[in-house]
Parts: sequence; structure tokens; C-alpha cells
Amino acid sequence: MLAQYIQRLWRWMTGAHRAILSPSKDKKIVEIIQQVHQMRGNINLACNILWFPSYYNINFTRIFDILLASSLMLRGAQIQPVITGPFYPKEDTIFGGIYNHPRKKLRKRYDLLERKIWKSLLRTNLVELCQYRVPQDIALAKSISQSMVFADYPKFMFEDYSAGHKAAIATINLNNIPDVLDDPVIAGQLREHLSNIVQLYRAYDRIFQKVKPQAVFANYPYYYQWHLAYHFSKKYKIPFYSAGISERKNTYFFSSDSEELLDSSPAWPTFAQQQLDDATQQRLQNAIQKRMYGQVAHFSPYPQPFQKTPAHADLEKKLRKDRPIVFFPVNVLYDAAVLQKSYVFANLIDMVKQVVLFMKEHPNCQLILKAHPAEKIFYRMKDTRYSQHCLKYILQDIPLSDNIIFLDYDTPISTYDLIPLATIGIVFSSSTAMEMSWFGKPVLAVAQSHYYGKGFTYEPKSIPEFFSMLTNLLQNQESPDLIQKRIELSQKYYLLYYYHSQVDFGLLQGSDTGVVEDQWKCQSYEELLPGHNPALDYVCKAMLEQLPIHGDHRWPPATF
Repeated sequence: MLAQYIQRLWRWMTGAHRAILSPSKDKKIVEIIQQVHQMRGNINLACNILWFPSYYNINFTRIFDILLASSLMLRGAQIQPVITGPFYPKEDTIFGGIYNHPRKKLRKRYDLLERKIWKSLLRTNLVELCQYRVPQDIALAKSISQSMVFADYPKFMFEDYSAGHKAAIATINLNNIPDVLDDPVIAGQLREHLSNIVQLYRAYDRIFQKVKPQAVFANYPYYYQWHLAYHFSKKYKIPFYSAGISERKNTYFFSSDSEELLDSSPAWPTFAQQQLDDATQQRLQNAIQKRMYGQVAHFSPYPQPFQKTPAHADLEKKLRKDRPIVFFPVNVLYDAAVLQKSYVFANLIDMVKQVVLFMKEHPNCQLILKAHPAEKIFYRMKDTRYSQHCLKYILQDIPLSDNIIFLDYDTPISTYDLIPLATIGIVFSSSTAMEMSWFGKPVLAVAQSHYYGKGFTYEPKSIPEFFSMLTNLLQNQESPDLIQKRIELSQKYYLLYYYHSQVDFGLLQGSDTGVVEDQWKCQSYEELLPGHNPALDYVCKAMLEQLPIHGDHRWPPATF
């Protein structure tokens, strides 16, 4: 009994016991992939793809890799995955991403998972990242990271790469703080990320020169381990494709040759010109209704709309019908400060403070400030670093006047309850800008979010222009034609962004939140063959023939 206990404990510690999904479902996956291998012998090589795996602590990511890679193999692709192994000295629960604590056991678990999937199951030629690093790289990285002056990190370049900026993004976003703090812990993490970047830069460069891929596939090029893949793809003029788990159920958002998040911009000019048939228009309206009730995502922190609660009654008492109302739905402060750039404000906190000061000087208008419902996650954390950056605490520095109404994260009032009340909306990068536009409301957007430049928001380029536009829109009504155009463009953009670009192959189920069971729904290898799944055909064809995912008259087929 003791020996069995020790064996089970060892398997748990190393992760060797963990199946890709579960034993029964693994059996179906193995059966299908064996059929894929039998078919591959009759297929000519079409393309050599260098593949950078994503988050391997997420089951959905693993089964996605298996499905897409095997589908590409059935069309002639040679997949060469970059296996991380023990490259990083530290990492947390996101594979290849967060380096806050030593986790040797966790690293070994992911290493075993990678090899189980890519070597044993998919039978690919592994590219061992550690084999492309030499001792001089480690010494150089250590020297650079230790000698960097903290104040100089924003402009620090390693060769042709903005290493300081990318190290800062990882440090800020993964600590949920609004800026890099000059304290020993945060500064130490910044230096560690910088050391990782230097070593990765050298290793990736050697990999690209040796493998000479015809295409590169990776996660969103936001964190540096995938952005470096984009960097070298661009440097060596190799088509770059990316995909990441998206908001809609069971979907991935696909992009090509872009470092932006959720970028469907290349398709927008021609997509915006097309006329939608009655059936598509009806499905779109149904989709908008589902979004309003939180039915399109696996997890929605938003309250249900159109409820009658004491909070609604209290808000009604505070609102003055004779005053125009500005609605400001505020993103999670530190997340928006990192993800998006603004031509107007330094960051979202700066925007909140300046808008509040402006409204205090204009008592003839009212402002509704709404904290993001997702802030509740950070109030539950024991570390006050998280909750102290929530909107309520930012506003403590600025006493609010009577014409400013603050709705905290737990106020049971939906955004869709507030949109009809608003005269105008202002946002940093909130998707509420798109939603308000569906109902014809004018919105000022200041950050370069995915809907920026799509024609249905006002986009000032400076603080004076922002407040000038705001004043003008509060004082003057828009024409009916302008309002109707906004409605049409914003709804059409939602169709492209949410139902074309966020692709549901219908062959797998899951998310990164774990709120639904991850499932491999494919029952036969034939479902992976060309001609059986238009969305899968589109993505595979683009990668194999080096075509853009989004372009002039090009976008993935809709998957409602």
C-alpha cells in the first residue's frame, strides 16, 4: 500500500498521471489521430510551419492544438513545435508566461504534456528551445538585466527589439497593477523578464535561421514569448498567423501578420460595404439580444438587464431629466492601462480624473461612472495591491459633486439599463462603445481598441479636442442619417468581429475559465478532411498558401 501511495504521489507531482482530457476521451482522440497518420503517407508536403504552443495549463488550448495541427497535417503541413522544456528558471501557472515563483514540478508537468501531445501523439519533429541557447546568452542576459537603470527601462532596446517595453507589459499585466513600481519585488520581476527576452531573442533567431519555416503560428503576439515570434517572422518576411481563446463560447480569434489584439481591420473596408441579406440580419439581431443577456460567453460577470431593484429606483431619484447625461463605463483600470494606447490621456486613471474634474465644472450635465463588474475578483484577493486600484479607491482622491453618480462593481444595474438614459457615451477601450452605437448613441473613444477607426465612434486626438467634442455633442443633436449610419456600421462590425473572426469549428468545446467541460467533439478523422468544415478549410488554406486571414474581400466564414 505504501509503495502504491508513493507511486501515485510521484505521478501527481510530475503530472505524469494527467491525460489530455480524460482516459475515455483520450481514447477517441488517439483513435482519430492514428487515422490521420495513416492518411498522411499519401499526402505531399505543402508547407513547413513553425509552431509556438500556447497556454498548456488550459485543457482547451491543448485540444485546440491537436485539432488544428492534425487538420493541417491532413492537408500536407509539416508542423515543427517549439518545445520550451526547462528553458525558464521560473514560471507560474501559465505555461511559458509568468515567472514569479520557482515551480520546477509544474514546469516538468507541462514539459511532459508537450511531449505527450507533440512527440507521442502527433509525431512531429520537436524544436527543443534549450538546444538553441548557449552559455554566453545566459551570461549576457544576466549582465544586461543587472546593469539596467530602472528609470531607463521604457526605452531600453536589445538590438532591434523593444525589450524594456515588453518586459514592463508582462510585469504590469500579470501583477494587475497600473504601472511598474520601483520596489524590489516588481523591479526584480522586470529584470527577470528582461533576462528572458535576451535569451529568447538569441534562441529564436537561431531557430528561424535553421528551420527556415514557410509559415509561423503562435498565440496572440502580446506577451513577449509570442511577440518575438512575430518579430522574427516580420524580420525574415515569413507569414505569421496567430490565434487565441476568444470571448464567444468555444471559439478562437484568428489573425495574420499583426501584433494587435483581435485585429480584423484589414477586412473591414470591404466587409463594411456589403449588404446583409434578411436571414443574416435576423441572425445578427438575435445575436445582439443574446449578448444583452450574457448568453454568448462562457462566463459573464454582468447583471441581467431590465430588472427592477432598489438600485434602479435610487438611480431614478438621482437623475435629472432636464440635464444631458454622460455615461462612462470604466474598464478594469490596470488592464486597460496596459492593453491599449491612447492618443488623448496618459492612461485610464488619468482619463477618469480629468473627466470628473470637467463634470464638476459643468453642473448643467450629469455623469454616470460605472465600475466594471469584474472588479469583484480583486476585492476577494487578500493582497490589497489589487483592490486599491479599483475605481472606488481612485475616486477617493477626487470628491464627487452632486451631478456625478458613481455605480460600484456590485451595483445590480446592467449597462443596457443605462444606455437608453445616456445622451452620450465616453470610453477608454470598453466594448460598451460598440454596444451603445447599436442603439444610435454617440460615443467618444480614446484608446486604440479593436473597434477604433471603424467609423461609428468619435475619436479625438488630444485632450482639448476630447472636451470640445464632448461639449458639442451635449449641446447639439445629430442628424437622423448620421445616427442610422452609426447603427448599421456598429452592428455590421459586431458581425465581423464576433461571428466571422471568432471561429467556432464545432469540433471542440471549452474555455480558459473552466466553467464548462472541455470536450473533443470530433468523432472521425473525416470531419478534419477538406470539404467537411468551411471554417476549418478557410483557416488551413490561409496558412498553407500564405494567405491573409483578413484582407480585401477576405474573412473567415460566419460561425453562429
